[in-house]
Amino acid sequence: MINSLLRPHLRLALGMAAILLASGTLARLAFMLWFVPVDSGMSWIDWSGAFWLGMRFDLRVALLMVGI
Repeated sequence: MINSLLRPHLRLALGMAAILLASGTLARLAFMLWFVPVDSGMSWIDWSGAFWLGMRFDLRVALLMVGI
């Protein structure tokens, strides 16, 4: 039913934006896990705040890339 409410081009754009957001989020998570020092002074709350900020940025970039 939801497919009939959206035009094919809009579905494609939203799908591409979702894929770009997911890939950016996974890359950010891999980067964080690879480069986080074991003895860093940042708590997981600070890391999650930084991760959330990056995820919002990835969402904006993904939406701009698909032209919405």
